[in-house]
Amino acid sequence: MIDELATDEASIVRAIVDDVADGIGMKLSKCGGLTRGRRQRDVCRAAGLTMSVQDAWGSEVAFAAVLHLAQTIPAQNLRCVLDLRDDSPVVTAELDVPIRDGGLRAPEIPGLGVSPDLAVLGDPVASWT
Repeated sequence: MIDELATDEASIVRAIVDDVADGIGMKLSKCGGLTRGRRQRDVCRAAGLTMSVQDAWGSEVAFAAVLHLAQTIPAQNLRCVLDLRDDSPVVTAELDVPIRDGGLRAPEIPGLGVSPDLAVLGDPVASWT
């Protein structure tokens, strides 16, 4: 497994061409978020690589994104999903994802399925109208 060295499509393609790994450990914040992570997932799927999906630090918002991406990876290619929410004493949002039958499912409501705690997150850094 290549962990944290596979941060973009080029590094994943290089690992495939050089045949140096059977899979990657994807950290969403280090790979550019959901959009770039989705492209990297597609490259890994096409090559038959195994993936673990996680983030570099835990929050409810980050974990919701991790869950949504992980659910799009076929079971035979998904190694694990890492839940780091308990690593942070600050709760950034409400996220209801109970463990059922040894697994988790992302909420089926619009967006990431979280209810952000705006008091914890603070004022927006930018706003568009």
